[in-house]
Amino acid sequence: TLTEPTPKVTTQPTGSTVTAGTQVNFTSAATGIPAPDVQWQVLAPGGSWSNITNATSPTYSFNSASGDDGNQYRAFFTNTYGNKY
Repeated sequence: TLTEPTPKVTTQPTGSTVTAGTQVNFTSAATGIPAPDVQWQVLAPGGSWSNITNATSPTYSFNSASGDDGNQYRAFFTNTYGNKY
């Protein structure tokens, strides 16, 4: 029986504070029918959420830089029946 086709986040990314030049790793997961696609997004201070190019796997990793200071990140999941972050 199909009871919850919309994406449901099962693993939230964990917040972290890092020093410029170090690697940052975020992981998130969701269920749904069909399986949801993921798109990582970034929010710069004073800006709006925007998609990160080629960041479409459950794990997002990058080397931090001083220009990343104050940024927030989230995984945005979508399928035929809806979306969730």
